[in-house]
Amino acid sequence: MLRLLRSNTLPRRKKPETQYKHFDLYEHNFHRDLVYVGEIISDQLLKKNAARGHKKMRMAFAPVLMHIKKSGTRAIDIAEQADMSKQAVGKTAQKLEELGYIYQEVSKKDARSKYLKYTDKGQKLVNDTRESLDEVIQEMEGLIGKTNARNLIKLIKLAANKWKELEHPEADQTELD
Repeated sequence: MLRLLRSNTLPRRKKPETQYKHFDLYEHNFHRDLVYVGEIISDQLLKKNAARGHKKMRMAFAPVLMHIKKSGTRAIDIAEQADMSKQAVGKTAQKLEELGYIYQEVSKKDARSKYLKYTDKGQKLVNDTRESLDEVIQEMEGLIGKTNARNLIKLIKLAANKWKELEHPEADQTELD
């Protein structure tokens, strides 16, 4: 026993077995890397959009903005699609309305129902964001190569759609894209 205490070598702990033998969580952190890339892309989009005149934009506005269709979308539908509370959508919509990006229109069919729609400034933001995203993708292509960047985008889209199918098996996938 004394010999064991004097020894500097302790028995090695075995790494837990996983079904993904090639993916060692101790050496790789896929989630961290994925979040990091997402944050870089978001930050770049904000900077590029600010340079195009949208200086007060925040990423917190994105879940609402990305769910507004050209014909308009009810706040309750945005809340459901973005997995947000109606109150959070309402507060965000109010801020976006104050900034001049959206307006609310009362439904012709049901006066209790309001649709969020883009103003001209809001539509300009949508177009500017598309241009900004194209620039970010071009930068990514410069970093990792055009084929790798395009494959990465395709694979992320594929994985996202497959998870959406699992979460919403009854939904038409064109509505989810």
